[in-house]
Amino acid sequence: MLDPRDAQYLDTTLDELRATAGILMAEGLLRLAPDAEYGSPTARLTERREAYQAQLAHILELIKPSFNEEMRSGLTNM
Repeated sequence: MLDPRDAQYLDTTLDELRATAGILMAEGLLRLAPDAEYGSPTARLTERREAYQAQLAHILELIKPSFNEEMRSGLTNM
């Protein structure tokens, strides 16, 4: 949870990761190991799985490219 490489990848600091982990723990969504190196989800977080997957599917559908049928017959604006 508090790996410097993860912080670099996420463009954040270890202090910010620690603060975020604290917030998630306070909300009952995360359990941290005593050394705070590892974390695991709580039942409360796993209950949100279906809602998260539905939201993710919706967002992916919004950004999915679609074919412009008008371009098929050469009607372009070039």
